[in-house]
Amino acid sequence: MLEDADGNVVANSFVTAQGDWMTKEFVPFAGKLSFTKPDQGGRGTLIFKKDNPTDRPDLDDATAIPVFFHN
Repeated sequence: MLEDADGNVVANSFVTAQGDWMTKEFVPFAGKLSFTKPDQGGRGTLIFKKDNPTDRPDLDDATAIPVFFHN
């Protein structure tokens, strides 16, 4: 998910593991995220959410990466 500086979702997509995903180690992944630069530009956040098909919120996990929108 890609958010602008105000937390509005700019784009949302998924990535696919490129190797053995049944591990606790990091695995390579690939995906595509298409979006239009927000009007206010500036900063945003790219958020990777771990897939959690259970109803257990204790297994939720995400990583947020700050980004800058440029022309």
